[in-house]
Amino acid sequence: MKVFSTTMARDREAMGDRITAWLQGHPELSIVDVVTTQSSDTAYHCLSITFFFEGDATKYLGEVLPESRRPVRPF
Repeated sequence: MKVFSTTMARDREAMGDRITAWLQGHPELSIVDVVTTQSSDTAYHCLSITFFFEGDATKYLGEVLPESRRPVRPF
């Protein structure tokens, strides 16, 4: 699962580029579902786009986990 989220208008405008770059950087992952969520209160508007994927997530996990918690690939 990968979540893109923002509350700032200028960040929402750039979110598409961030998502495209992430998808292009992870061709080993196959997106199986996408959920878009919007929430707001009187001051903030939050947009979240959640991607659910399948495939070899080793590269992705290496980006988000500290080295001590990364999975070890059997040889």
